[in-house]
Amino acid sequence: MIRENDKAKFVYLKEPNPIKEKIIAFPNVIPKEFDLEDYIDYDLQFEKSLLDPLKAILDSIGWKNKKESSLEGLFV
Repeated sequence: MIRENDKAKFVYLKEPNPIKEKIIAFPNVIPKEFDLEDYIDYDLQFEKSLLDPLKAILDSIGWKNKKESSLEGLFV
């Protein structure tokens, strides 16, 4: 049970999954009884938790979070 002032952790889930939800929150660890380890969407978790917050910083200094190819690189 998550109570007021508790810090909840959350993970994004792939669909379809047994609980039919996109996100699940829990206080410490996901209970093993839920059997959700195979349904965790690690790519979406990485993007939403790390890349999206960094995107504002990267955009302000003119950096990209993915390597991009362009013709300009051939003439430098």
